[in-house]
Amino acid sequence: MYICPKCSENLIKINNTMKCRNNHSYDVSADGYVNLLMNNKKSGVHGDNKKMISARRKFLALDHYSIIVDKLCELIEVFCKQNFINSPVILDTGCGEGYYSNNIFSKLSLHLNNVVIFATDVSKDAVKFAAKSYKNINFSVSSINKLPFSADSFNIVLSLFAPLSESEFNRILKCGGILITVSPSENHLFALKSVIYDTPYKNNSSNFKPKIMEKCYEETITSDMHLNNNQEISDLFAMTPYYYNTSDSDKEKLKTISELDTEIGFVFNVFYKPNNT
Repeated sequence: MYICPKCSENLIKINNTMKCRNNHSYDVSADGYVNLLMNNKKSGVHGDNKKMISARRKFLALDHYSIIVDKLCELIEVFCKQNFINSPVILDTGCGEGYYSNNIFSKLSLHLNNVVIFATDVSKDAVKFAAKSYKNINFSVSSINKLPFSADSFNIVLSLFAPLSESEFNRILKCGGILITVSPSENHLFALKSVIYDTPYKNNSSNFKPKIMEKCYEETITSDMHLNNNQEISDLFAMTPYYYNTSDSDKEKLKTISELDTEIGFVFNVFYKPNNT
């Protein structure tokens, strides 16, 4: 399943090391993940930082976004039933600290046999936390543009609020497999932005237009969310990209509120890999 990021040969696990036939080797950490991210000498930091990871971990643990897990599991179960797949192999790209991977695994395992989930992210800090917390998932550190998995490995690939690489997704998906993406809807967290910004803006729709895969489904799900203390509000804001593009003076505005009611919304798209690719 895993391939070497240097030469693309298959990796074999021997004790706590993964090695290819060209003797490139990668240690499996004590927490159980493997780092297959090619070194970038220009920067030693990749992906989300510890502040964002901590905020997201605390916020997601409250299950305000459980509707995402519910809808994903519904889509996966329908796909598996239609294609007579009882043991799906799934990849969660951009998995972060593992909340979605773990909850999807737990829920699917109630109805399907031998669910296998691999999960990867460019952030070593996020993967380290995930691997330490969720032992049923196969975690790795890697880039979305060079996924360390062999061709035709997965029935389903998930991309939740993460960058997309159609060429890599197409390579690792089995023929007839699907990619499911989740992105924020137009009014997602608009009330939060209304507190912070003088001129709040709506979210743009996803511009992902695949050239190889075929779009077969789209649905937007919305709900109302109530946060009843400032810590939850602060954690929500800190886990979003808005936090890093907002002035200190605008950030201070959040400290004045102890409750927040806002719409949350998510756009689900399903793309199909034709059998002739």
